[in-house]
Parts: sequence; C-alpha cells; structure tokens
Amino acid sequence: MKTPIRPHPRLQVSVTQVGAERAPVMVVDNFISNPEELVEDAATEHPFRPFAMYYPGVKSPVPPMYMLAVYQILKDPIRTVFGLEGLDVVMADSDFRMVTKNAEGLHPRQLVPHYDGPDPNVIVVLHYLATRPFGGTSMYRHRSTGFERIAGNRVAPFEETMARELASGRPDDFIDGDTDLFERIASFPNVFNRALIYRGISLHSGDIAAGPFEPDPRLGRLTANTVLMFGPPMPTLVAKQAQG
Repeated sequence: MKTPIRPHPRLQVSVTQVGAERAPVMVVDNFISNPEELVEDAATEHPFRPFAMYYPGVKSPVPPMYMLAVYQILKDPIRTVFGLEGLDVVMADSDFRMVTKNAEGLHPRQLVPHYDGPDPNVIVVLHYLATRPFGGTSMYRHRSTGFERIAGNRVAPFEETMARELASGRPDDFIDGDTDLFERIASFPNVFNRALIYRGISLHSGDIAAGPFEPDPRLGRLTANTVLMFGPPMPTLVAKQAQG
C-alpha cells in the first residue's frame, strides 16, 4: 500500500452487550479511510495459501502498516470497552482470509461455533472487506452447558461435551442460526469497512452460505483478521537501563 492507513473521518463506534453473560462486542463502522486500496493489496501483492488450522479457506499476509494502524486506532477504545486498562498489546497477528471450502469434507468442528482460545485477554478484530453482500458473524450459546464464553474451568467440560455431541451426528452444513446444539444470541451483518471486535473466548461463527466461493479477493468473502493479546506493558529500554 502506498497511502498511509488512517481512521476514516466518519468512523463510528458502538458497543453491544451480548447474551446472558453480557459480553461486550464493539462495532466500528467506516473503520479506515482507504479500504478499497487494502482490497487491491489483497488481490495483487501476495498469493493466498491454504490455511493449516480450522478456518475453511485461505489466507495471505496483510501490509505491515495495517497491523500498526489497527493498534493505533483501536488500542484505547478496546482497553476501555473490555476492561483492559493498564495493559498493552504484547503479541499480535494479522492476515487476510477468504472462505473457499464447502462444508462437505470439513471437520465437524469447522461447521459449529468455536472460540479462539481460553485467554480472556485475547481480542479479535474482524475487518469486513467484501465488496459484495455476504453473511456476517454470529455469537452463540452452547445449549447443553449454557456456555457463551469458554475459558478457565469451562474448557474441559465444553470440549468433552462437544466431542460427545459431534460423535453422535455430524452437522450437514455451516451453522447459520439456531440448531439442536447451539442458540444464536447475536448477529452482526457483513458491512464493507466495518470492524467487529470481541473477546476470542466468545463462541462465534461466520454466517457462511453454501458455495461455490469466489476466489478473487475483489469479489469473494474477504476479511482482515487481527488477534491482539493484551498483557502488562513491556519495560522500555530506558527503564531497563535505569534498573541496571
């Protein structure tokens, strides 16, 4: 990208409390000032490659300036909304992603809501970059456990229950609403240049329609996915020298 990434002049932030556990979800509309340039970067700079984990599609690197812009624009609102005052980002990862795989042949866990890890200090920033209408993202409650977020002593019972439930019957397609196993508790539409921000411990899933899927980033279900881990601020070099 040649143009610096800056907040859009009409950036708007709203916060929703989701489910019985009142988990905060931030919605940032009109996120950056040059989203079309970011889409073009995704289409031309680096080839997309298969995703090694559960994501049903492909990924590609984002421009280095993008992750820095996400941090600079969102760090203070995130700390306020998610109660992370006094903490800072100690690890971050970001990439472009596109759904390209059909439900048939996927692992059953790829067809149901998931959490990104049990650390409540991990925040996900999902930036919608699709220029055509696609499904957004929904939050869910697991019916048999009642869990909406998975952390701490919930991990083992949730994993054990999910293994048992999926062993008795494989879902036919990607989840997109209420099922026997999950209840949808919130849904956020896919709006171009919207950023959806939530804790990685929240059970969530993309609202993915049946394929075939468009492989061109200019036409497909393109997102920029950023994971921010918050923790105690790292000591500066000056502080280290003063202590030594």
